[in-house]
Amino acid sequence: MTIKVILQVISIESLKVRMCFATKVGKYINRKLGLSILITSVVFILGLAYIKNHKNIGSNDIVRKEKEEYVERERVSKSITTVETNDDRILTQIGKKKLIVNSYYNIDAASNSKEGDMRGVVKEKWRHIKPKKEYTIGVLLPHFEDQYWVSANYGIINYAKELGVKVKLYAVGGYIEFGNQKEELMDLAEDDKIDGIVFATLDNTKFNSDVENIVHNDKPIVALVNDINSPDISAKAIVSYYDMGYKAGEYVVEDSAGKDIKIAFFPGPKESGWASDTLNGFKDAVSRLKTNDQKIDISNPFYGDTRPDVQRLHITSVLENNDDYDYLVGCAPAVIEAEKFISKRKEKFKNIRIVSTYMTSDVFNLIKKGAVLASPSDQTIQQCRIALDMIVRILNGEKAGVDFPFQSGPCVPIISRDNISRFKYEDLFGSKEYIPVLNHMDK
Repeated sequence: MTIKVILQVISIESLKVRMCFATKVGKYINRKLGLSILITSVVFILGLAYIKNHKNIGSNDIVRKEKEEYVERERVSKSITTVETNDDRILTQIGKKKLIVNSYYNIDAASNSKEGDMRGVVKEKWRHIKPKKEYTIGVLLPHFEDQYWVSANYGIINYAKELGVKVKLYAVGGYIEFGNQKEELMDLAEDDKIDGIVFATLDNTKFNSDVENIVHNDKPIVALVNDINSPDISAKAIVSYYDMGYKAGEYVVEDSAGKDIKIAFFPGPKESGWASDTLNGFKDAVSRLKTNDQKIDISNPFYGDTRPDVQRLHITSVLENNDDYDYLVGCAPAVIEAEKFISKRKEKFKNIRIVSTYMTSDVFNLIKKGAVLASPSDQTIQQCRIALDMIVRILNGEKAGVDFPFQSGPCVPIISRDNISRFKYEDLFGSKEYIPVLNHMDK
């Protein structure tokens, strides 16, 4: 009986509660066993309390599942302070299927965020969700002309199967197909079987009135990858392309080792929003990080659709007339086409160095090959998983900015020839044999 009572006392976490409980136990013990055992028991309990408070002995009762979500976010934020710049830490999280994200619970903080401006950001572990019923989600992607959106398709379809939701997915032929995407958006909006929409927009402002009307008619829309500057958007699963450009610029400045350099820049489609953000981030990194006497000349941006044929024309036009660029920096399709062009003219362009502003499977392979120096990765598949989680949370009755972040996206590692062997292809892009799927309507 005495041992049982002492064990019960040990399980009490609060020192105050320990002392109170110990007094009651002491009375019992004193009556039954005498004063000497009482003193021994109290000393034993106080010793355990001291160890607990000063040696940080863990307890399964410290953090209970789903308890005090705000406190949990703050705990993670304080314990992970270097994740955004520590690629090894990010790599570890990717490999273990755990995801550390940059989250914003305030819409204004999310809209005004830039590299180095961490006001309003919370670093936290992303928590996946289960749907309360079988939802049908509409998904709009720009195209499958490059491997980026093939990976996004993989992320959507495979996670939809895991979640147990249905998907109706559209993809248009490129960033100039505004009319087609608007038609598809309205088709999903008018379909009573569609519960919510995940939207990778072609333009960050042109669909604002449509978003407003659809959301106000109780059909939520979550932005995926490409930002939508609408106050009515329900939530955003995106990373900062300003940050992506900044990381690319940071890499180039470090690689240049203080030498004067000339850079050709191919941001992508101007109307997308992300292309301009990438360029601005890159320019700011160069301006802040170059040495005082270093001259870095960045070309006027060669904007264009991410379709390979469009980028091929840009690359050919620029490089046929200029052979004095030290670096070629740009969107993934531009980088891929540049490598093809340069590989046939190695003697003429033997000194040019290539850096991508975002990662695709083709860019990944070119880095392994040694043809491209580096690229930041926005972890496309993980963004898709976040987007589906967000739309499910909203449909479950949760509120963005309160119950889960209004905006969230994976932390961004820079992948280069130095560390690429530690990144697993399948974690970033999915199966190498994957073929895009438009719909997943089966259970």
